[in-house]
Amino acid sequence: IAGKTFQKKLARVRSYLLRINIGDDVLEKVLRYYNFHWSRQGGIIENEAMDKLPTTLRFSVASHINGSMIESTPFFSRCDQSTKQIIVTALQSRVFTPLDIIAKEGDNGFEMFFLQRGRVTISTSQMSLPVITSSSKGDFFGECYLLDSETSCETVTACVYCEFYVLS
Repeated sequence: IAGKTFQKKLARVRSYLLRINIGDDVLEKVLRYYNFHWSRQGGIIENEAMDKLPTTLRFSVASHINGSMIESTPFFSRCDQSTKQIIVTALQSRVFTPLDIIAKEGDNGFEMFFLQRGRVTISTSQMSLPVITSSSKGDFFGECYLLDSETSCETVTACVYCEFYVLS
């Protein structure tokens, strides 16, 4: 049943994109995005599912998913437990497709990113070659943006599909 529901949703998305004459390259990228969600989570887009939950259930699920990640992040070590609970529920799931620019050198940043899965390229204008980081779950960047509206000192680009939790 879930597979049929997903296929119907995918057909509606495809039909809509064709109706507005979207380019084939964008159409293909959108369809790959939905197929990625299907392969990873059975077609569930986490933010949509979480938004429909009552606050207490949303907190319980968010704590289960990200509580240990927040607890182990040095940036939040001085926060009390209630602040950490607020942070856990504020995190939003976000997927970046290959070659998406996640943060661009020189742009103002407003978000902190926690990598769940994927690999990114980090480069700066100061480096002659990009450094490819085979990142692991829980790696993060952008914490300085939460304190000050600083500009990014590096460009972070998705090498593959990357799953993040983002704090704005």
